[in-house]
Amino acid sequence: MKKLIFVLALLALLAGQAYAGQTEVVMIDDERLTGTTDRVEADRGIGDAKRVTFFVTWDQDGTTVGVTGTVTVAISVDGINWHDISWFDVTGGVTPVTSEVLTTDTTYAGWFDTRITAKYIRIAVKETGAIGENADVTVTLVEDK
Repeated sequence: MKKLIFVLALLALLAGQAYAGQTEVVMIDDERLTGTTDRVEADRGIGDAKRVTFFVTWDQDGTTVGVTGTVTVAISVDGINWHDISWFDVTGGVTPVTSEVLTTDTTYAGWFDTRITAKYIRIAVKETGAIGENADVTVTLVEDK
C-alpha cells in the first residue's frame, strides 16, 4: 500500500508542468542628445531563455524637428562576433523586420522566432534629429525560462 501511494504521488509530481518563470531586466535607461553619431547599446546573456521579447520606450523631446530612434538587434554565440538579426513586431505581423524607426512617443515591442537560439543579444538605439534635441530611451528585456 505504501508503494502504491508513493508511485501515485510521484506520478502526480511528474504530470504537472514546471514553470521557471520570467525575468525582466532594464538593459538601457538613458537620455540621448541628438545631432551626434552616438548610439546607445547594451548586451545581455540569453543562453538559458526559451523565448525573448524586448520593449523600447521612446520619449522624444523634439520641439521644432521630430527626434527619431532606430532600433537594431544583433546576436552572438561568443559575445565577440555579432550578427544582425531580424525579429517580429505587431505591425509587421509574420514579416520579420531588421530595424524599426520610432518617430513618436511610444513603447515598441519586438520578439524573436523561437527556432533561433543564441547566447547573447545586443540591442542598440541610434537617435537622429536636430542638434540639441533629446530623447529618453528605455530598453527592457523579458525572458521566458
